[in-house]
Amino acid sequence: MITDDRGRVRRALARAKEAHPPSELRARVRSAPPPRPPRIRVEGELRLIPAPPSTLPPEPTVRLCLHEGAAALAVREDSPLLSWTPRETAVELPLLRQDLVIDEYQIWETRALLADAMVFDAAVLERNQLFEYLHLACELGLTPVIQADTEAPLETALRACESLDRAATRAALLFALPTGEVHPRSLEPFIRRTTIIPPARPIVVEARPRSRADTEALQGARADAALWTEPWDRPEELAARLREVSVRPREHTPDEFPPFPPHES
Repeated sequence: MITDDRGRVRRALARAKEAHPPSELRARVRSAPPPRPPRIRVEGELRLIPAPPSTLPPEPTVRLCLHEGAAALAVREDSPLLSWTPRETAVELPLLRQDLVIDEYQIWETRALLADAMVFDAAVLERNQLFEYLHLACELGLTPVIQADTEAPLETALRACESLDRAATRAALLFALPTGEVHPRSLEPFIRRTTIIPPARPIVVEARPRSRADTEALQGARADAALWTEPWDRPEELAARLREVSVRPREHTPDEFPPFPPHES
């Protein structure tokens, strides 16, 4: 779940703008390879989006998540997968940035750092600001994921989705279960909100499924993907947990996620 710590974010933004001015971001975005939209909706599956801690080694973690059929990786600003240094090897899964967004600079920054999607919190941003940021994200090719945990933000998020042009039909909605645990009581408010969401709109739930029964419960509640916040200490533990909750374990095929072309700095 995104922590609403705007003071800390503003201080970090001031440092970032000094180190990497907006003109630099725009130049990086112009030369960046195209983003890859996460495959959030696949018939018959609950797609998993793990959020590996920054302490795990990046390359084996990505490989394991790819092999176990993850849809994307959720990353924050301290992730080694988000770096100003050009990557020596391509990250073979789409990256979903999950930080508190309060400034247009962060959208350009996300694309310059070669992420592919980002979360916007409809409870944090003013309506016009949310609409403006979503349109900019779509113009840059990012997949917007709009967090809307209560009724008022959900109504704003649905209007925002409707305002986007056809290029933004990949926009998804994100809900966080109150405790992260999957059980009937935590699913009740989520299920109520899905009744007003158009069937074509992908839905992501921030949760910690611990078994295939939990995964099936999320699917039954109309979730297409789970932003999986389970903590891990080792890549092997992450792979084992992914296998435990997958309804349909999948093998990666080379054509599913084409690698980035070489990055030019």
